[in-house]
Amino acid sequence: MLAKFDNWSVVNYAGAACLYGIVVRHPRLHKGGRALSSPIVSFNIHSEIVQTQSGTIYELGKPCQEYLNWIASRRLEVGNPWLISLADKYTEKV
Repeated sequence: MLAKFDNWSVVNYAGAACLYGIVVRHPRLHKGGRALSSPIVSFNIHSEIVQTQSGTIYELGKPCQEYLNWIASRRLEVGNPWLISLADKYTEKV
């Protein structure tokens, strides 16, 4: 069973895109605690799976609604097609 991020967002930490949110099913982290991942190295939008630089593979649960709203309101400022397509995908689910 994969570790999972719920109520997540992608944040810039020291110049790298990382996940931030509530982590569950992680072997070393407290269930339900907030966590910041190591930098994202791959993301599959179809399977909703993210791999980080540490080698951990995460399943993505529901993203943070405020994060989706932020991306939707700043599409041109964000300018990252990966984040925009991600937001579009999850906005359709919500």
